[in-house]
Amino acid sequence: NNKLQVARTYNNIANVYTDVDDYSNAIEFYIKSIQLKREVGNIYDVAISMSNLGSTYRENGELQKSIITYQEAKAILDSVGSGTNRLELYKGMSQSYSELGDYKNGYSYRLLYDDLKDSLVNERKNAQVQEFMAKYETGQKELHIVKLEQEKLLSKAENEQQKLQRNGLLVVLLLFLVVIGLIIKVLKDKHKANAVLQVQKDEIAEKNTEIIDSITYAERIQQAILKSEDYEDKELPEHFIFFKPKDIVSGDFYWVKEINGALYMSVADCTGHGVPGALMSMLGISLLNDIVTDNKEISPAELLNQLRARIISELSQAGNEDDSKDGMDISMIKIDLTTKQFEWAGANNPLWIIRKDCETIEITKPDKQPIGYYYDMTPYTNHENKLNKGDHFYLFSDGYADQFGGLKGKKMKYKALKELLINNINEPIEMQKLLLSKYFENWMGEFNQIDDVCLMGVRL
Repeated sequence: NNKLQVARTYNNIANVYTDVDDYSNAIEFYIKSIQLKREVGNIYDVAISMSNLGSTYRENGELQKSIITYQEAKAILDSVGSGTNRLELYKGMSQSYSELGDYKNGYSYRLLYDDLKDSLVNERKNAQVQEFMAKYETGQKELHIVKLEQEKLLSKAENEQQKLQRNGLLVVLLLFLVVIGLIIKVLKDKHKANAVLQVQKDEIAEKNTEIIDSITYAERIQQAILKSEDYEDKELPEHFIFFKPKDIVSGDFYWVKEINGALYMSVADCTGHGVPGALMSMLGISLLNDIVTDNKEISPAELLNQLRARIISELSQAGNEDDSKDGMDISMIKIDLTTKQFEWAGANNPLWIIRKDCETIEITKPDKQPIGYYYDMTPYTNHENKLNKGDHFYLFSDGYADQFGGLKGKKMKYKALKELLINNINEPIEMQKLLLSKYFENWMGEFNQIDDVCLMGVRL
């Protein structure tokens, strides 16, 4: 019965919908959040959700609603006074007015945004200056106190100088000898400590070298298991594989197997990346090979069902709190290269098809459950369809679309990936891979890669 926390949760749900460009659901949950916050009387939180709703209306092209909502949020923020939130509000209002063609108001709110931004920057600078001055004054006071103490000691020493002159000379000599002894000891101790540190440094460097060598060797093993593209060309139609691990080894993997004239292809995304993810990928490849060897006519859905059962068994997963939560998402297709008939099944990862001479993507949605233990496990769905000569299909993990970058440091999202594939669909297949790689590097810029990336494209 905590209405405020429920309202804030509605706001967070709406934020997630905006991340996937589902503006209608985002608007619905922002409105629910606003209504509950009004009920509990939290006006400041109402303004935050109103500002978010205004931005969502703008992203959805509803500019008049955006402006009305922004104005309501502004009235609340003006009453409670919040510089940071008004800063984002002015920016959004400027954009909405400008997109509506009302450049006068757009410019006015841009000026308010710039003035407020400068004001906040100046406030932070003034606060830093005040802090520095306070520290400086404190330091001066401490220096003054020290100076007074020194003068007091000096005066006392002068008064007793004659009386203590002889004893003082002896004490000075004794102290000098003690200091010399301490200096010698410190130098010896420092020399010993440096020697120990050098040994430790050498040991750490040796261990790091051994670890890097081991991981690099593991990379060669993983690459050998994944197969080189030269080998795959003997089995696959015209294709590319854009494979870019985050670390040396990868938790993403691709798998290709030809059995009785049918070609199985898949891209999978294991839990984690680096060494843990790579171990899961090796387990996944091994189990897939075992399953199709024993069941040569198996459908993709049944293949995923058996893979899930084997993963659960191998990792001893029973839904307990201490159990391993490892698993994988996967997109699996089986094609008869003669008839072009195909079957497909997916665990959280979809299948994208671009038909010849078509400028839209045909999406087959996956089952929303991973390969691994899940609280509501159901059999995977087997989809059947047919491809024609010149059609493209794509299997991928989420690493490409989830990468942060661009001018605003945000996620790329699937919308950008769709546009990139459609715009370059008529390019040679190797050129498509080159363009995907170049776009990804430009998007990432100076940001770090956050996840493994694997994207397979096939043209029949």
